Amino acid sequence: MSDDKFLNKSAIGIEGYSGPVEFKNVTLEQSVGNHHYFSFLWRPGRLTSDLSYQQELIQKYIGKGISITFGEFRFKGLITSIAVIEEDGAASGFQVSGVSPTILLDDVPQSASYYQQSLQNVIQGALKDASSSLLKTQVVPAYKKTLPYCVQYNETDFDFLARLSARYGEWMYYDGNTLVIGDIQKKEVKLTKNVTLHNLQTTAAVTPQRINYVSYDAMKASPLSEKAQKAETGSHPLMQLSSSASDDLYSSSSGKQTFIHHGYTQEELKHTKDLQSKVTAAAFVKVSGLSELPVMPGQRISIASDSSQSAYTVISCNHFASTPGNYHCTFTAIPADVKVPPYSNPHLVPKAEIQSALVKDNNDPEKLGRVRVQFFWQPQNELSPWIRQASPAAGGGTGFHFVPEVGEEVVVGFEGGNAEMPFVLGSKFNGKSKSGYGDAQNNMKAIKTRSGNLIQLDDNTGSVTVTDKNGSTMIMDGSGNITVKSKTLVTVKTEDKIVVDAPNQIEFLSKEIHLKGSQKVVIGEGEAQITIDQQANKIFSKADIIKGTAVSLYHMESEANMKLKAEEHDTTGSTKLTFNSQEINMDGSTNTNIKGGMLNLNC
Repeated sequence: MSDDKFLNKSAIGIEGYSGPVEFKNVTLEQSVGNHHYFSFLWRPGRLTSDLSYQQELIQKYIGKGISITFGEFRFKGLITSIAVIEEDGAASGFQVSGVSPTILLDDVPQSASYYQQSLQNVIQGALKDASSSLLKTQVVPAYKKTLPYCVQYNETDFDFLARLSARYGEWMYYDGNTLVIGDIQKKEVKLTKNVTLHNLQTTAAVTPQRINYVSYDAMKASPLSEKAQKAETGSHPLMQLSSSASDDLYSSSSGKQTFIHHGYTQEELKHTKDLQSKVTAAAFVKVSGLSELPVMPGQRISIASDSSQSAYTVISCNHFASTPGNYHCTFTAIPADVKVPPYSNPHLVPKAEIQSALVKDNNDPEKLGRVRVQFFWQPQNELSPWIRQASPAAGGGTGFHFVPEVGEEVVVGFEGGNAEMPFVLGSKFNGKSKSGYGDAQNNMKAIKTRSGNLIQLDDNTGSVTVTDKNGSTMIMDGSGNITVKSKTLVTVKTEDKIVVDAPNQIEFLSKEIHLKGSQKVVIGEGEAQITIDQQANKIFSKADIIKGTAVSLYHMESEANMKLKAEEHDTTGSTKLTFNSQEINMDGSTNTNIKGGMLNLNC
């Protein structure tokens, strides 16, 4: 299809080729959020079947830049493929194919993370290694809030940028010269039906638009919910019609809800609901047609008919020129009232598998037992946020409190497989950090802390041993015996009383044994006891005999008085009985008998 305005306006330029490029059947496929692809048949001035010439031309121009012009529209790309075309053994040209320079961002999958960054900073971080001479960029995202933790996981930079654009509802397209993220072209192309616009087709569709979302805020320990509302339809009459028809068709009110793990705050959940509502509106109405004027993705167009004029945003277009003077393009567009691109999807999160990481910080400011880890794909300046760890039990003031040490290897899982929501599943021994308690029969179980505190459970002997860092131990040997050992002091203390109960015998062994009672010491009970207190010291017993025995000396001493009283008092010295005093008084109220083999009185 030709138009005088564009006659001889289609042209191609190849980097390093000075002459005019003679071409046939040039095509250029463009869409938002994707690479753009071109192809054409090139007929250079010299056509020959000579293999060396063909190889030389391919070698010279493969990977070179190219410009394709349709009227005022110009596209810059890169040649990625050149194929020799022969008919009946004679060369008829070279089939040249290529892609937009956005392909430079689609090289190899890689990983990176961004902590507490804006969406703009994240995008610019992904673009920092792009060649500015081959790919210009313009980044003006509408989403301004700070992202708590954003991950690129085993994705090319282009896939990462495309996913971010979809997740946050940002326009992403190549305008022929610049990769644009977050803005729509201000320049508008006016198309007139049956003049510059043909085969116009308008499609309206219905789609569910009311989704009730629920999630969970772990920091507040609170469930979250957002009820989806009717999609914003703007001023386009067919959008309003589609929205009403969708409500009538999908009118279920079962009350069932959709759970999303990535809506971990009320703000994030609301963003998900709002974006889903906007992308629903993007699916209501589409128009397509054939234009004699070039349009491009991300461009506003106005379509004029006999009775009305409507504005749209182009989301895809295919350009075709069979010869330099024969051009047309087909396009698909959505109403300009639609606020987000149709590929938007708030649920597009990075997916990751369970993997190991190293603990880098465990001083959780919120005292939740969280840690910050470094994955093996993160450089030295990147860490995870504070992440929770799974525990056999966890509750308010209850559960297991075992936080991994800095430098230890942990195994990390991801809620819903989302690489931006890691949590610690457990810890791992490795070749450099071994437990040291393994045995062939798996008899030994142990818990050991950083300082050396240790609990050992031996299934061979049935014993349990508790050891502190200084070597003090409490051993339950599995045979019913308990041994407590300390290198310094053992203290048993209670606010009430301590009972030591043994049916047979209790032994205290030491160089010295001290019994101290601040008010009283009582040994024994009932009718057989020794009481030592501050007022009177008593030995009381109803036993027939109280006997004290010493091998060499039995010594009783009082600083003042000593009284021995009984109905009969018998003092016997098997060889000698000696009474020594300054004064000795002996008084028998009835009789006093002194008897001996020899009586000596010395006065």
